[in-house]
Amino acid sequence: MKSLAFIHRNDTRFAVGDFYPVLSVFSYHELGNTLSPFLLLDHLGPGKIAPSMKRRGVNDHPHRGFET
Repeated sequence: MKSLAFIHRNDTRFAVGDFYPVLSVFSYHELGNTLSPFLLLDHLGPGKIAPSMKRRGVNDHPHRGFET
């Protein structure tokens, strides 16, 4: 039977684009030697985004359009 290596918790949020507060569960600064560089787990929300005439988004992004 395999044993649990560690439990990692992260509660630091950062802005993606010009609005979206995101919680990135895995920090590659801390866990880069342990995890695959292609493993992403981010959390957005809950929250409300008020209607606006201003366009929002992340502009050019390396994995824009991918489900992550």
